[in-house]
Amino acid sequence: MDGKVDLDKLERKEKERAERKKREEEEDKRRKEEKLRAGRDGKGIAKDYLSFCKNCYKEYMILMPKCTQCGKETVTREQRMKELEAKLGEYKNSKATKKMRRVKWQNWLKTQAIRYSKMSTSYLKWDYFESDSSDEEKNPDPIVPDDPNVKMLERDIEERAKRRRENRKQSEELKARGNEYMKKGKPKAAYKKYTQAIELSRDYFILYTNRALAALKIEKWNDVVEDCTKVLDYCDCFDNGYTKNKDLCYKALVRRAAALQGMRKFDLAKKDVDDALLLFPGVTATCNRYR
Repeated sequence: MDGKVDLDKLERKEKERAERKKREEEEDKRRKEEKLRAGRDGKGIAKDYLSFCKNCYKEYMILMPKCTQCGKETVTREQRMKELEAKLGEYKNSKATKKMRRVKWQNWLKTQAIRYSKMSTSYLKWDYFESDSSDEEKNPDPIVPDDPNVKMLERDIEERAKRRRENRKQSEELKARGNEYMKKGKPKAAYKKYTQAIELSRDYFILYTNRALAALKIEKWNDVVEDCTKVLDYCDCFDNGYTKNKDLCYKALVRRAAALQGMRKFDLAKKDVDDALLLFPGVTATCNRYR
């Protein structure tokens, strides 16, 4: 070495170093931008993003009008929070509804346990053992395991189904006789016939509204309320409201309103009338008497 410094060479190296650093910074910036544009996986519950794709579940730290993955429009964090709050409200309402239905179901079971003996069989919701003609045609000779217990169970099922059909037939006849007594202006006799019919077919709910009408005529207010409430509780619990059996529930509401009016419970009567009008808004003549 002669101790001389090549200034041109030194300047070139410095320039190359500066350009390399610039390229590295630009590359680092590009990677960061790509990462921001690519977004991150998330459900939109974080606090530090600006845009969110509901289709891809991507959170973006920058404002992105459209998702870089699917091309669909994104929402802002504020919009996402409002959606989550709405869903949370729906979940809470759904949970409360389920809880209410569970309580109604438990109360229903308790009521049935009180009203009927433990040995009675409830067919309020299931008609498993009613034979279906189309099924009989498809399976004329069902295969039954050669087991005495199974055969005994089959006989029991057939006997129960037969007994239920016979009971329903008799209850229909008693209902018809009760209707005839009502037409003749004999509500006490009609009340007895409807009661006999109910003993045979406790799940035939039109009998309860018929008996409630007869009870109205002889001013047995408590009996009217009990029969109509039984119908409405059943529909509310098993049919999720009154709209599935509108005619039946309308009669139960109006007749209970009449009984409540007779008991001078006018606020409760008005509520039943309002509920009845929700089922049939155009029918006002009957309801106006109880408002």
